[in-house]
Amino acid sequence: MTSKDGRIGRQRFFLETETGALGMMANVRTLNQARRADTYLVFPESGLYRVDKLEDWFHVNHRVFDDSRPVRTYLGVTVAKVLRKDRLEDDLQLVRNRGWMPSKNGYEDALYAAETFWKVHTPAQEEIPPFPEEFAEWHASLSLREGEVNSWDERRYWKRWHGECLEALKKRVKVREGGVLVQVRLMTFVPTRRRDSGRPVVWKAALGDANGVYVRTFSPGRADYEAEYCIWEEEGDSGVEAVE
Repeated sequence: MTSKDGRIGRQRFFLETETGALGMMANVRTLNQARRADTYLVFPESGLYRVDKLEDWFHVNHRVFDDSRPVRTYLGVTVAKVLRKDRLEDDLQLVRNRGWMPSKNGYEDALYAAETFWKVHTPAQEEIPPFPEEFAEWHASLSLREGEVNSWDERRYWKRWHGECLEALKKRVKVREGGVLVQVRLMTFVPTRRRDSGRPVVWKAALGDANGVYVRTFSPGRADYEAEYCIWEEEGDSGVEAVE
């Protein structure tokens, strides 16, 4: 169902939005709550959006609508918290969920200087840079039917991000000079054909005192997951407003 403020229910999110669509969940505090959430603000495609309240938990629709057989893959997510207050430099946190190799455990590390990450993942021209030892515990492999894949192979998606969307977001937020807090995530998952999912692709952005958020997603070999969202918080009509 759709509520008066434009939010939609879980089943409509799975059935009526496209593969890769982004949802923001209201009134969620824990992972278990996120997996069962039934209220979504929806961002159907890349763009600039205004909401009356930023929420911490996000969900990407991983339902497939074609006849392809769902096979395990992964989602790469960049989340940048945009704040009005000054910061000296961009800070970055690394996160990975369970199910990767060589360790099946998840991974979360403290803040790095984001500039180090950008430098390693933004090679000059098309040269292949050496594997970054400082990020060796974060980059990992998946064993798939087609063989083993490593997240380092898709490093181009982790290059320095910038563009019209982010600049427009900074203007809306009226951010001063300074950095933002960045989180990069590796999330393995299996797409579903079902009308619901017992293991939805959800994560906590921990936005805290952020005034806006930049979200970039990709999944190797699947263009429908590749998107860029810029969302800011401002009083106004409830729900989501797409801004040209």
